[in-house]
Amino acid sequence: MKEAENAFRIGGTPFMRDGSFFGIFAKPHAFGSPASVGSRGATDLYIGSYRGTALDLPNNALIPFCPVYNKKRIPFEVVTSPTELTIRTSYGEITCCFPEADLLYMKSEDGLGLLIDMDMEEHQLIKPRGDKAWELTFRWIASFVANPLKGYMDVDAPWDYERLSTPHVKAYILPDENGELLLALEEFEQSGRVRESYPAWEEGLRNVTADWEAFLEKQPELPEKYVHARIEAAYNTWSHLVHPSGRFKRRSIYMSGMMAATSWQMCENAAVLKNNLPLAMDLLTNMLDEQSPRGQLPDFYDDTHGMLAYVKPPIQGWALDYLMRMRDLTAEVPKEQLARLYEGFTKYADWFMTYRDDDHDGVPQYEHGDETGNDDSAVFRYSNVMDLPDLAAFVALLYDTLADLAVMIGREDEAPALKKKSRDLINNMIKIYWNGERFIGRVHGDHDHIIDDTSLLFYRPLVLGDRLPAEIVDKMAADLSKEGFYLTPYGLSVEALISPEYSRASFGNGGIGTSENMLIATGLFFAGKKELAQEIARRFVDGVVNGGSPYYGVRPGLSGSWPSAGFQFMANLAFNL
Repeated sequence: MKEAENAFRIGGTPFMRDGSFFGIFAKPHAFGSPASVGSRGATDLYIGSYRGTALDLPNNALIPFCPVYNKKRIPFEVVTSPTELTIRTSYGEITCCFPEADLLYMKSEDGLGLLIDMDMEEHQLIKPRGDKAWELTFRWIASFVANPLKGYMDVDAPWDYERLSTPHVKAYILPDENGELLLALEEFEQSGRVRESYPAWEEGLRNVTADWEAFLEKQPELPEKYVHARIEAAYNTWSHLVHPSGRFKRRSIYMSGMMAATSWQMCENAAVLKNNLPLAMDLLTNMLDEQSPRGQLPDFYDDTHGMLAYVKPPIQGWALDYLMRMRDLTAEVPKEQLARLYEGFTKYADWFMTYRDDDHDGVPQYEHGDETGNDDSAVFRYSNVMDLPDLAAFVALLYDTLADLAVMIGREDEAPALKKKSRDLINNMIKIYWNGERFIGRVHGDHDHIIDDTSLLFYRPLVLGDRLPAEIVDKMAADLSKEGFYLTPYGLSVEALISPEYSRASFGNGGIGTSENMLIATGLFFAGKKELAQEIARRFVDGVVNGGSPYYGVRPGLSGSWPSAGFQFMANLAFNL
C-alpha cells in the first residue's frame, strides 16, 4: 500500500462521513504495529461507534469483520478516499461508502464475502429481521440492521438463556449466484427495522461525494505542496462532525474516534470553519446547551455524558475575535444566535471572576493541570491550584469581544462595562504576573511562591494581540524568535528546548502544542508581528506534512480533528492572510 493512494490513514482516523456516529475503524493485527495498519495482513477492521457508552469498550469496537473467499479468511490491505474505502485482496475488492449518515454500504462483484466472528455481552444479541436481514443489538449503545441487498447471511448464533444473549456470533455475509454482494448496515438509536427500499449504490455515492465536495470547497486553498494534507485535514474535520442526537442539540465535533472535542477544541474548529459560518456558529454555541445555572461550561460532553467538574481554557473570546475579523457576523449570523452567544458567554466570563477568584485579587485561578489543556505541565508540580496569566488573558479577551457583540445585537449600553472589565483584568494581569521581562505565575494561596520557568504557557497572554502594551509584545516576540529556544523547525515547543523539564514523552512538557501555536501565532499576527507569526505558522504546517512531532498525530499524516484544525488554521494564516 502506498501512502499516496490514501486520503487518510485508517489507523489514525476512522472511515465515516459528516453526521455519522459509526464507521469503519482499524487496529493492528496480532503481530502488526500501529505504523503498519492498513497494510496487507497487518490490520483488523471493525465497526466502531462514537456513542458515549461505546467509549467504555476496548477500542470502542462493536462488530469485527474481515473479507472471506469461499468462506476462508484472506489477507487484505485498505485504501482510503474521503467517500470510499476499499478492502483490496488477491481475489478482488470490497468497496464501502456512506449513502447517508446512518447507512453504510459494502459492495463487491468478485465473489468476496464478509465474516463477523465475535463475542457479545449479556443482554446483547443478534436476531433475524424480515426475510434475510439480521439485527445486532448493543444494549445502551445502538442497534445495527445488516441487510444483504445482494447476497445472503449464514448466521450461527445460538441463544443462551443463562446469559440472556447470543454470546458467540459467527455470521458469513456471502455473495449471490452472480458473485455480487451489497450489504446495507444501518444504525438505529431505537429498535432497528428493514426499509421498504434502499438507495442505489450510485445514488448513495453521488450523495456523499456532493456533501464532501461542498465541504472541501469552503476550506481555504493552499499551495501545491500542501494539497494532500489539505484534503486529509479537511476530511478529518468533516468526518468527525456529528448531527444532533441525545445530549447534542446541534451539530458537534469529535476530537478523535474515542472522545468528543473539548470546549476549547470546539472553538478552534469553529475558527477553522470561518467559510462555513452556520456550522462554525453551531460549534461555538453547542457548549451553551450544557451550561450550568451559575454560568460554567463543561470541559466536554458527548451524546450521553460529559466531564462537567473541570473546564478548559476559555478561548471563546479568541474564536469570536477571529471570526469577527474574518466575517461580518452582524450580516451573516441570525441576531438571536448572536444574542445567545452574548448572554451565555457573559455568564461564563462572570463565572470565572465570581467562582474562580477565591483570594479576590482580581485574577482567576486554574484548579488542575487539565484545565490548561496541557495536563501534565511541570507548572503544576507545586500545586493543583495555580495562578497563571493566560487564564486572565483569555477571560479579558472574552469580555472585550463580548462588548463588540453587545453593539452588534443592539445592547450598546452594556458594552462600556464589559470593556472596563476587560481593561481592569488586563491591568491586574500585568501588575501581578509581569516581572519586567516575562510573565510568571504563582501558587494560589501562597503569593510568595513565584513560578518562573520556561513553559510556553507563560506566552499565551499574547492571545490579546494589540491589547497588550507594545513593549510586552516586543519582549515576548524576541524570546519566541530565538532559534532552538521555543522556536523549532516544526513550530513552537510547549517547553523551552533548554529546560530540564523538556520531555518528548510528556504531553505538557515537550512536543509541538497545536493550541499554543494557534493562539500565540494569532496574537502575534494581530499585534503587528506578522512576519514572526507567519514563520511560526509555516514551520507548523511543514511539521505536519513532514511528520516532525508526535503532537501532530499518526506519522506520517494526521489523526483526529485537533491536529487537523491546527494544520488548516495555521496554513491559512501562513499563506492566505
